[in-house]
Amino acid sequence: MVNLRKMKEFVSRYDKLILFSLIIIYIIIFSLLSLKKYNNFGYNNYDLAIFNQVFFNTIHGRWFDMTVNLNNYLADHFTPIIFLVLPFYYFKQTPETLLVLQSIILGLSAWPLYFLAKKIIGNNFFALGVSILWLLNPSVHSANMFEFHLFPIIPLLFFILFYFYYIKRFRIFLLFFVLMLLIREDVSLLLFGFSILAFIDKRSWKWKLTPAILSILYFLIAIHIINGFSLASSYKFFIYYSWAGGHDLVSILISWVKHPLLVLRFLFRPINILSFFVLMSYFLFLPLVKPKYLLLAIIPFFQFALSYSGFGSVVLSTHYIMIILPTVFISFIFVLKKINSNKKFIGSKFIYDNKIFILILLSITTFYFIYSFSPTRHVLSLNFDIKQSTREKFINKIPEDASVCAESVFLSKLSSRELIYPFWLSYIGRGPFAQFDFKLPQVDYILIDYSDFLITLADIQYSDFWTNKEEMPNYWNDVLEKYVLIDALNNVYLWQDKNKYNSEGLKLYELNDKEKKQQNKNFLVGWQINKQENKNILELNLQKIDDDSDYLVRFYYSGNSFDTLLDYGILPIREWPEDKLVSFYYYPDNNVESFQIFKWSGINRLSDIRNIETELILLPITEEIKL
Repeated sequence: MVNLRKMKEFVSRYDKLILFSLIIIYIIIFSLLSLKKYNNFGYNNYDLAIFNQVFFNTIHGRWFDMTVNLNNYLADHFTPIIFLVLPFYYFKQTPETLLVLQSIILGLSAWPLYFLAKKIIGNNFFALGVSILWLLNPSVHSANMFEFHLFPIIPLLFFILFYFYYIKRFRIFLLFFVLMLLIREDVSLLLFGFSILAFIDKRSWKWKLTPAILSILYFLIAIHIINGFSLASSYKFFIYYSWAGGHDLVSILISWVKHPLLVLRFLFRPINILSFFVLMSYFLFLPLVKPKYLLLAIIPFFQFALSYSGFGSVVLSTHYIMIILPTVFISFIFVLKKINSNKKFIGSKFIYDNKIFILILLSITTFYFIYSFSPTRHVLSLNFDIKQSTREKFINKIPEDASVCAESVFLSKLSSRELIYPFWLSYIGRGPFAQFDFKLPQVDYILIDYSDFLITLADIQYSDFWTNKEEMPNYWNDVLEKYVLIDALNNVYLWQDKNKYNSEGLKLYELNDKEKKQQNKNFLVGWQINKQENKNILELNLQKIDDDSDYLVRFYYSGNSFDTLLDYGILPIREWPEDKLVSFYYYPDNNVESFQIFKWSGINRLSDIRNIETELILLPITEEIKL
């Protein structure tokens, strides 16, 4: 007890210094981890590339322009707060700046959280503990390192906003309310909750009505602006809620009213219940003691729970949780206030009788979730190997002012330019959600990582959006006719505009007549490896078989491997002529020791509740062949 008293005295004396030191440590650690993930090509889910290009173009006078998602960003979301962030980006216009800035914002969120907790609880020790729990929370870590996004600004402003709500400073509350509206149109769904809370707290009418009126008006105006920029003249994300019918906000709401049982079934899906259970378990379910503060986020919760995918692991492990997590912390603070005042509530007797045990249990739970769900361990294990080195070499071949079409793994590193197009939509020939046709404009370079392309094809196979799947290989083959393959190594291939490259390029495939004496019935008829200008060229000779499955070539090196599509996504086996041999050419480096051909299919899964990946299901067609 003496040690505990001394610790409390130490915290009371140096609480701000301790908190400031921990925030600095958090910012340094997560900035370094984010940069490590970036340097290992870990940002391949588009958001970092999208925002960096939006920031880059806006700085250069092309407001909100982007080509990563094929449209002006205002066709996706209304985010005027970007103009307040731009000064920090101006001095170094790179994705790294955004990643460090995101770590700073999330780390600094612990500062207003501390003052809010101190004001409500009246105890420095508890207030510091709440701030530390924020810095240790795995959902905070996941939001920090998933991609860059504007949602991590929410907690920093929300804790300040709630502080002024709590002390009833309406004008300053209104200022931060408006600032939060600028983050994104659906932040208004969170802010609407202050009207709900004001009614429960029996505040005056200005507190009750102003948040609701401003939130509704802002949301409707923002949607109208987005519709004006959208090529489809609609808010494309409404498609997530069209499972009962409807295509816009009004028709969707009408369809929900007509099908209340279906709505309830969607709302109480196991994925929603389980994920809510996981979120509350971070805090030993204590926020449920003061559930009225959870009502602040009731509409955002419905926003996720009633979508196609539900309130699941994707929400818990990405930036989306930032619109809900702050309200959970606020509920937790008010429970600690009860505990600090020795007030009675359900389970309070057990807590008061076992304070040390509860503290230990909370500590064990926190570190268990850090170990199990925080992305820190995954990022620490990343190594810069042959794959990353090859990718880096090819990126360095592309001039800074060149227009590019690139696979997702390259987009973030190449996004500080006016024109960069996503390979997957270029290959598909459709815009997001198949809302419009898209034809890739002539660009200077096309850069593809064929291992990453496998993820694209798996998404295409299992998506109902794309109705032109069989047309894609021919369409992409026609696109590549305008380009010349200037370099290839392992699974990375670089094309350049034919009009800007005068030499003969490398080959992907060719068709040859079968020899009359040839009786080989095998899929792989033969292979050979040659050298040409210090480049290894592996030639595989294959013939058509009665199987239209997808195939890949797996190359092995030093106990590792990488995959390349057998037909490069341009010549599916169903189109092979019966009387021809098809020769495909690959370009392994000297580290590659052997190869093997597999039949494959892919399924999407969530890996360790932090990364969306494609799991390949492989069926070997050949034995491993030594080079």
